[in-house]
Amino acid sequence: MRIEETNLGNYLTDYYTGIREMNVLVGVENKIFDRLKDDMLNALGDQFIKTCSVKVLAAWEKLFDIVHDASFETEEFRRERLINRLSNRKPFTLRFLIERLESILGAGTFEVTVDHNNYTLYIESAVDNRMHYNEVIQTVHRIKPANMVYITVPVLHSQVDIGTQAFIAEMIFTRLGSWRLGMPFQERGANREVNLL
Repeated sequence: MRIEETNLGNYLTDYYTGIREMNVLVGVENKIFDRLKDDMLNALGDQFIKTCSVKVLAAWEKLFDIVHDASFETEEFRRERLINRLSNRKPFTLRFLIERLESILGAGTFEVTVDHNNYTLYIESAVDNRMHYNEVIQTVHRIKPANMVYITVPVLHSQVDIGTQAFIAEMIFTRLGSWRLGMPFQERGANREVNLL
């Protein structure tokens, strides 16, 4: 992002107009002021997680003891993870935990159940992404009370077809004493369809 180029020659009096040394000096100082403006804009951008440089992003991760895995973590995910860590402020409530999980997993993709008698927190979700799974675990362990157990309940969304047919087959067993080596103990008869109710 660039505002406009600096021209310090506009601020000189007419006395210095046309003097070669002054023109060179102003040209050099213009470049210095342009670099200063760029550095100021970069410093301003580094004040915010969404716009900071990768170097500052790594410094923030070091502050939170986050080990960056470049093999599967994107820069955008790293920024979201830091914002999530920074936005975890007390008091922690169940509603606050649900809001944090919605920001990580999305609304309606999980279910939180608390068993107050057994001090157990169940989070039922279909997290298929390792980055988000690890971030959910970190977030829950920071927010939940120390005396509460956290149990992940993985969910696999699939479809089961149930039919209304049933079959029965007669089983023929070998009589005691008539069985010989190599003969089956039992034989299955043909399947017959059975009417259900």
